[in-house]
Amino acid sequence: MDPLSFTASIIAVVGLAGSVVKGLNDLAGAFRDAPGEILALNNEVADLQAILSDASQFARPRSSCPPDISPSFSSLIGHLASVQENLSQLEDLLDKCVTNGSKLTIQTRWVRKRHRAKTIQTALRSARENLHLSLALVTFSRVTATRGSHDLNSPLKLILGALFIGYTGLPVFTPSCNEQSCEHRSTLAFDIIYYFPIWFLARALCVSIKFSPSAGPEMTLKTPRLIRWVHKEAQLFHLAQAGDIPGIQKMFTTGMVSPTDMTAAQGETALHQHAASFAQFETCKFLLEAGADATAVNMNQVSIDIAWQWILSGRLDPKTIEFVQGLFVGGEFVKSRQFSVIHKVVLGLFPDKNLAVELDASTSGINAADIGGKTSLAWAAFRADQKSLQLLLDYGADMNKADKSGNHPLHYAALARDSCCIQPLLDAGAVVDPCNIHLQTPLHSTSKEHDDPSFIEPLLRAGADIDRGDCEGETPLMYATRSGKLRSAETLLANGANINARTIWGITALDLCVLYGTPTMLEFLLQAGADVSSNDIYGRTILHQAASHGSVNMVRTLLDHGLQDVDPDAVDVDGISMWNIVETKGQPEFTELFEHDHFRTWLKQESSPLLVSVDPGCGKSVLAKYLIDYGLPRSTTICYFFFKDQDQNTVIQAICALLHQLFSQKPSLIEHAMPQFRKDGQGLVNSTESLWKVLRNAIKDPQTGPVIMVLDALDECAELEFADLMRNVESQSCGDHLGHSKLKYLLTCRPYDQIVSKFRSL
Repeated sequence: MDPLSFTASIIAVVGLAGSVVKGLNDLAGAFRDAPGEILALNNEVADLQAILSDASQFARPRSSCPPDISPSFSSLIGHLASVQENLSQLEDLLDKCVTNGSKLTIQTRWVRKRHRAKTIQTALRSARENLHLSLALVTFSRVTATRGSHDLNSPLKLILGALFIGYTGLPVFTPSCNEQSCEHRSTLAFDIIYYFPIWFLARALCVSIKFSPSAGPEMTLKTPRLIRWVHKEAQLFHLAQAGDIPGIQKMFTTGMVSPTDMTAAQGETALHQHAASFAQFETCKFLLEAGADATAVNMNQVSIDIAWQWILSGRLDPKTIEFVQGLFVGGEFVKSRQFSVIHKVVLGLFPDKNLAVELDASTSGINAADIGGKTSLAWAAFRADQKSLQLLLDYGADMNKADKSGNHPLHYAALARDSCCIQPLLDAGAVVDPCNIHLQTPLHSTSKEHDDPSFIEPLLRAGADIDRGDCEGETPLMYATRSGKLRSAETLLANGANINARTIWGITALDLCVLYGTPTMLEFLLQAGADVSSNDIYGRTILHQAASHGSVNMVRTLLDHGLQDVDPDAVDVDGISMWNIVETKGQPEFTELFEHDHFRTWLKQESSPLLVSVDPGCGKSVLAKYLIDYGLPRSTTICYFFFKDQDQNTVIQAICALLHQLFSQKPSLIEHAMPQFRKDGQGLVNSTESLWKVLRNAIKDPQTGPVIMVLDALDECAELEFADLMRNVESQSCGDHLGHSKLKYLLTCRPYDQIVSKFRSL
């Protein structure tokens, strides 16, 4: 099989796996609580999808690496075919179960076919494990030089880990002699970083060897921890982005994290793309004083490089530039970058020279790259220097030349302080969707960096792929969500972005917002229709994410929206529930938000009463008000009445209040009061029987939707009217469910047996 056919096979199997997942979801939907074997099958396919994601990355052609049609590759093809066969059988079985059948029919079909499904699952697991092993054996390595470095990386780094080699001044690797390299050739440095695969060991092994004529040889060995974004320790990186020094200090004091900790995805420290990239220079100072290494290398660049890009970007005032230069001592930085004369003119390092004059004299160096591969055009775009950029384009500068990180000039225009350079680059023929080494497009970059539609709109008009995923499947909308860029998120959604797109980990924009966003962004996504019921590939629900990383305000926003489709007792693949996380976290305010077991069960039911009996003086009315304001789902119509002894204690007062609130929220329902009003006239408000009839008819209307009636302090209801109240509540809760399937009562009272006993039959 040729590589193109292999790629086509991967695509076919990925599509087949997606179809199977849909079938499993349809099957699970036929059950109130899906059987364990269905969930196990779903987990099996989810594990397979993660491996197929690696395989799809592997299948991408590389001009520098011809395909290796070896025995190992042939074995890989065979195992892929086996996976495809098992998935096809499973798809056929699921189709026969769920097609054209009621829930009862689907359940019956599943019982008959469950043993066959178990056999297919066993075969699928074996094929998956063999495919996994073959992928590990067939490795295409790729070498990428950045800042005198080689990243021996592979799309299989999730399986095998990743190796980074960096060097300075080594004779074997040193470029041909020029002004800069000859001046510094006496300093030798060699860095090796191996990132263990996260499933094996959450650590990196960093070996640094340096030699200078004055100090002699020096070797250091470090084993920094690797932290995944979904882990609670990842809060360090978000605090660094936000410049929250007290928060970082608290995490350091408790020993939860250290300044050398890295992200598992790209090997970044808090100093790297989190404090330095977000211009949190006071935070940079704090991290450096705490022991962070300004020369530490990640899979892409060094912190000191990021800082100097800010200095040269034209975005900082002179005082800030001086402060940053003091933090990241770089007197030799400009020399080490190997800037051409044109570079230096664009960067303002030769203020007496004129760019047009230099280009008139010679354009031979117009596409020359600095040591990071960045051209003068890229620097002009990054500095939002439209005049220099247009001049370079007019003289023939290459608008599609990538640097060693894979970034094009359009990436840098998308990151600049002003959007003025985006359209000129597009007009000159720049590719709208170039991908850097992390598969990020300019739309990714600007969605993360700016909250300004003027950066996004020209890219979309030029045809940018609005749902393109990066190396982990994150879309531009996810970047905007993660960074709290509300206007950017609004623009992306208005132009058709998929709000429910998933990363290779099964994470959605809503998950990322709960993990790292703001309550305002969360409210926006929920109002825009984000799916709250999806799980990641590890079986974690939105409640898992909220309990693990969300703030109290985040959790409250979720609960206010309503989570009827989310099982609060669901466990992930490790058997951990949201409640386990809340208990481990030890924060009572979270526990209070996720209410009592009976309350959670009642929320999931379609129609039933819930009685909360509370001793005198323990705040039953306060509880009722809290639930009305915060604990009950906002997607439900909520009506309430608080009984008070003597002045507010009749059933007529209660029904009138409930009807008034119901009609205020659903004006069309007032038509159900008109027949009784024509019959009773002004006497309607004095007829308990007529008022109950109006309420029953209004609740039956399909337009009404789900309704929760809150009646507080039943013990203060007039004694002679209490029996009528209970009779009607019972009738609506246990009567014709077709008509009352959306009505629930929440009732509070003191624990008087004459009241509580009325509910035991319910």
